[in-house]
Amino acid sequence: MALLKKISIALLIFVVYMGISYGAISSAIPLVLRHIFATLQFCILTGALIWLVLFAAISTWKHRRLESILLLLLSFLIAVLSVPTYLGMIRYFGSAALQEFRHGKKTTTGQVKTESVTSQAATSEIIDIADKKQLDEFVALSDKPVVIKVSATWCPPCQKLKPVYHEVAHEMHDAIHFGQIDIDSFAEREALSSVESLPTVLYYKDGKEVARTTGFQIIEEIKEEIKKHF
Repeated sequence: MALLKKISIALLIFVVYMGISYGAISSAIPLVLRHIFATLQFCILTGALIWLVLFAAISTWKHRRLESILLLLLSFLIAVLSVPTYLGMIRYFGSAALQEFRHGKKTTTGQVKTESVTSQAATSEIIDIADKKQLDEFVALSDKPVVIKVSATWCPPCQKLKPVYHEVAHEMHDAIHFGQIDIDSFAEREALSSVESLPTVLYYKDGKEVARTTGFQIIEEIKEEIKKHF
């Protein structure tokens, strides 16, 4: 009965943590709440790792049993596997969105001039899109199908998708215009209110959205979407 109670508590904590993790990356949630969720995520993960390592170390020192040693090794393994999550959090806490929240003003990191978007598309494989006006122009004035990736620097799946997206753009930029949006430096986030999770890839044809995908994808999956809709 005691074991069942412990398992139930562990599952509850896991569910709460996953909910907080989703809240930290979902663009559908207000910016202030995302900051709160990200802070809670950092505190819960840090507390859990410290407790696990200390518990395993003390258990190993007291009993010196095989299972205690294995628990200690497991705790260090979990700590190592948590490094990408911490790196994502570090990128988030230094992101443009957090600076805006702290100082009450919009940062301009990563923005480019709107009037040059069409000329950039002719010479660049991927265009950085900074605001709604530039987004509308990029989609409406393109003489080719358009693919746009919406992501954030603090989002681990987004960073994993980044080289994949660049590879697809490098191979197919002659037939398709590729763009990318950093949701934290985008000037009018309400224009992206339909983007509920990151990363999201949007597909446009003749000025209209024809499809979208979310989460990490391999090169073949993105190419399959392009082939299906274009």
